[in-house]
Amino acid sequence: MTKRQIIGEDARDNKSSKPGSYSIALAGRATVASEPQKKNRATRNLSLLLLPAIVSITLSIVLSILLLSTLPRQALAETNVDNLNEYGLLFDTSSGIFYLDLNGNGAIDAGEPVYNPPSGTATWASSTNTLTLNGFNWSSSAPTAFREVNPSYTTPLTLNLSGANSITSTYSGNGYTHGMFMSSPELVIIGDGELIVTGGELVGAGSYNTEGINAGNITIKGGKFCAYGGNGVGVSVGIGARSLTVEGGVLKVEGGNAAASFGAWTGEITVSGGALFACGNTAHWGDSKGLVLSVFTFEGGIIETKGESGALGYDPYSSTPKAMTISAPAYSYSANTALPLAETLIQVYSGTGSGAPYVYKDSHLYVGLETLTVYDVNVSADKGGTVSAISGQYPAGYSLSITATANSGHSFSGWTVTGVKLADPSATTITISVPQENVTLVAGFKAGDKASFGTDDGSGRYLVVALCLIILAGILVSFFLVRRKKLSRK
Repeated sequence: MTKRQIIGEDARDNKSSKPGSYSIALAGRATVASEPQKKNRATRNLSLLLLPAIVSITLSIVLSILLLSTLPRQALAETNVDNLNEYGLLFDTSSGIFYLDLNGNGAIDAGEPVYNPPSGTATWASSTNTLTLNGFNWSSSAPTAFREVNPSYTTPLTLNLSGANSITSTYSGNGYTHGMFMSSPELVIIGDGELIVTGGELVGAGSYNTEGINAGNITIKGGKFCAYGGNGVGVSVGIGARSLTVEGGVLKVEGGNAAASFGAWTGEITVSGGALFACGNTAHWGDSKGLVLSVFTFEGGIIETKGESGALGYDPYSSTPKAMTISAPAYSYSANTALPLAETLIQVYSGTGSGAPYVYKDSHLYVGLETLTVYDVNVSADKGGTVSAISGQYPAGYSLSITATANSGHSFSGWTVTGVKLADPSATTITISVPQENVTLVAGFKAGDKASFGTDDGSGRYLVVALCLIILAGILVSFFLVRRKKLSRK
């Protein structure tokens, strides 16, 4: 009790003896109490300062994850050598949109991104089913770099080329590889630009075929279209198609250095204009041809084809009748020689044939009209006869032999010509060398004059018999008159 009281007194004494000391103690206590509050405020201020940074860093991490999950997939479809997808770029003809085939199944699936070329343009006109490429360049390590997805499989696709364009498969592996794989029944090339299509490389066991382009029917009307098969251990083909028609422009097809190499392997080839250049390269199996086909029709234009084992070859797997039709003047050059400035004339076929000079073991064949100047040669006959030659277009220097034959009761009267000079216009058979201008030749005939006697109609024989009878009759008359006169004298 005493102790508690003393303590109390000390406390009271302190209050009374030291005025203001109590307030100082309270202030000290207040100071001690404010320290945690200051720390809390500092923490809150620091949090407010760090929050934007934390949010920014978090957003950056999220965006980076998203980008890292998206960009490599696009790069994978474009150029990544580890891409094992079957297809790289898909073109949907129902919408005119390009897609990256991330699933690699050749179909447009949900989630596959739309592809917009980083350079150049690709414009789709749905009303004419025309895709215009201008500076469009695509490369993919997928076995097939470009695939057309055509749900109807009935509508032709037109490629309008402008500027320089390319589609390339950088694939290196086995199986099959294509630069382009088309689904439309017909691919039509127009325009004044260029498109180069290249297949991938075949390596390893199980390698089969590398093609620049695989399509149904291909028609070249303009531009320059180049299709190259890749190199490797399989078969390399520039173009694989059911039919190939060249009406204009330039088509260049070339097989790579592979087991077998062919510029184009197709059922029918028709060339009526433009230029077709085909080449088979080094073949480990020894089979290298510029063109392999079943039906070949040449109506004009230029064809140059060559291969180590043949310029042309027939498709051994086709059931199509094997035929060749040449309906235009053709020129050819022997194997492994440079094309001379002066063309060497060869035989012209007006029907089907497979004889010389189109011998398929020849390694180089060149036929053409566009680089040559041709002239019209019109041959006709007046009434009363016929001529052997057929009117047509022939290059300068072409030797043409023509025979005029008179009908019964007529005779040949001579030639009327313009554009060429004849050594003997009265000869029934003439030979001309086509000049550098158009030529007209008309065979004339006449009937009912003395010149007709002596011909095969027998009139000359009748005249001789009649003369003999007249002479015989005169002799008999003279004989009887003389005899009668002698008798009258007796």
